[in-house]
Amino acid sequence: MKRYNIPGQVHFVTTRTLNSVPYFSDNICCDILLSVINRLRNELKFNLIGFVLNPNHIHLLLKLWVGSNLFEPEANEFASTRGNISYVVQRIKGGSAREINRYLKTAGCVWQKNFYDFNIYSERKLIQKLNYIHYNPVKHGLVKNPEDWRYSSWQNYYQDDDSTIIIDRID
Repeated sequence: MKRYNIPGQVHFVTTRTLNSVPYFSDNICCDILLSVINRLRNELKFNLIGFVLNPNHIHLLLKLWVGSNLFEPEANEFASTRGNISYVVQRIKGGSAREINRYLKTAGCVWQKNFYDFNIYSERKLIQKLNYIHYNPVKHGLVKNPEDWRYSSWQNYYQDDDSTIIIDRID
């Protein structure tokens, strides 16, 4: 699937665990993934606009600080890696897989190889995807109300609760 790294656009990313193993039914695995995302934010230059961790898949709204087609003075290496959504997702998945395997005392793949990426091109579409993310645990029958799901940016936006992870809120 062709990916577009357009400066200023937010990426709606969906990725699943290998064989739909419900790693994220375990709070420690959730905390590991969010810790990896948080650690990589400044290194890879992206904002976390929204997220939800379901037992066997996640949705992220990521805004890269640069795009791979943007000219930067230091740049070709930076723009072709850190400014590339594929590289960012690869680093998130790789880092979290290593730590989850260490925690579970296992080895092997945690994530499916591919991921789905959709460029958000308008504020209306961003709000639509953010609502989709927040209501995803309800859709999958995990909770009755989005506020009951701890691993979602719903807590950040509607309860002003940054205890799980700090996100980069939209205005």
